[in-house]
Amino acid sequence: MKIALVHVLDKGRERETYLPPLGLGSIAATLRAQCGMEEISIPEFTSGEEIRRLAPDLVGISCVSQNYDLARALAAELKASCGVPIIVGGPHVSGLPSSLGPEFDIGVIGEGEETMAELVRLFEAGRPSPAALGRVAGIVYRDGGALVKTPPRPPVRPLDNLPHPARDLLRIGPFAHMVTSRGCPCRCTFCSSSKIWNGLRSHSAEYVFEEIRELAGRWGARRINLMDDLFPADGKRLHRIADLVEAEGLDRAVCFACHGRAEFINEEVCRDLRRMGVQAITFGFESGSQRVLAWLKKGAATVEGNMRAAALCRNAGMRVGGSFIIGSPGETRGEILETLDFIRKSGIIGGDVYVLTPYPGTEVWEHALRHGIVSEDMEWGRLACDDFAEHPGIVLDTAVSHAELVELYLMIRGELRRLLDANARFLYARDYPVRNLLSLRRLLRAARRPAKAVSLLGDLLSYRMMGKGPAGGPPPAASSRR
Repeated sequence: MKIALVHVLDKGRERETYLPPLGLGSIAATLRAQCGMEEISIPEFTSGEEIRRLAPDLVGISCVSQNYDLARALAAELKASCGVPIIVGGPHVSGLPSSLGPEFDIGVIGEGEETMAELVRLFEAGRPSPAALGRVAGIVYRDGGALVKTPPRPPVRPLDNLPHPARDLLRIGPFAHMVTSRGCPCRCTFCSSSKIWNGLRSHSAEYVFEEIRELAGRWGARRINLMDDLFPADGKRLHRIADLVEAEGLDRAVCFACHGRAEFINEEVCRDLRRMGVQAITFGFESGSQRVLAWLKKGAATVEGNMRAAALCRNAGMRVGGSFIIGSPGETRGEILETLDFIRKSGIIGGDVYVLTPYPGTEVWEHALRHGIVSEDMEWGRLACDDFAEHPGIVLDTAVSHAELVELYLMIRGELRRLLDANARFLYARDYPVRNLLSLRRLLRAARRPAKAVSLLGDLLSYRMMGKGPAGGPPPAASSRR
């Protein structure tokens, strides 16, 4: 049975192409382990023509809300030309199962590995009946004209039961990515992570260490972005990871970037992050206004605490980035300018700013739904939030005009980019000096083997580029916001 797993992107938005679809890589690895599937592909470009050339027997599609219309169009094209079963998963259908389009046979809600393995086994035996699908936990499907949602699937416990993602199916280079946990213990109004993942579960320190060693050894990773919502949330696990990485010497071979939250940052956590080689950390600071911050994070964060966390990380030798949200309901111009003031005083080196966007599965979505601003049959591309100036999306704030919100957005984005440009030439120069690349051992290998010479040249070029753009800065904002 041939399976194509497709991550639907908007190719016009360059930022969407940065991150590999690790979720699909995990599903592929699980299908190999549990079903013996070997003919699995994760095509990098998602045109219907390319997928047809693969001649799959089943197609799995993953997408975020802003790309759901693109996913539906692709599914309709494949349904007409291939006639194969099409299963959709990802944040959108997990947050809003009732929006399952007729182009899809099944929607996977939440965690996808074990659900997909069960579905593949069913389809191997032939097209399953509605009654058979009704026995599969964690899906939505059609029985006649009616949508049927089955009971939730229990989360995978322990998370170490899952294999490492099938990175041989993904594009990978010196800048790699990992996810070492699922979910978040916090319940911010704008984020669906806690709902989709049902709390926080983490891989063990030993599992994380083995994956780091695999990335560095087998795949030649030199920088690893830890894409967890809150990598340092478990201090004991972090301490153990730092011990293992340090003992193996991987802290000298690989550098890391991660996401954090102020409430989980103290001096001991900062020491452990630095011991394992974390050079950059990004916080969801969100707002410099205490009132707005309290609304966004439900009273679980303070501006003072955010400032303190930034200072602790800077003092420990880490570069600090931040993500920010403007345009909350009732947020005034003065409150938005408080965010700009926070950015200038916090010592961060850059980051991202977004206009608050109502994504399915969040409290902000429910707010927008109650006010008639969104609906289940809306144009989903309006939820794209990467560039509010170029692609104005949904606005929830009535305290400022649209033109004023664009002005403030550009002002804050300009300040964040100015900070990044001002710091760019120093990035990596201290923590990852060129002598690590030009070690005697590497030079001798390069002299003897052409392949090693090419690898060395590639690393040198990558090193040079790291100091000239976002690749050398903090990691991108957490994906749960999308």
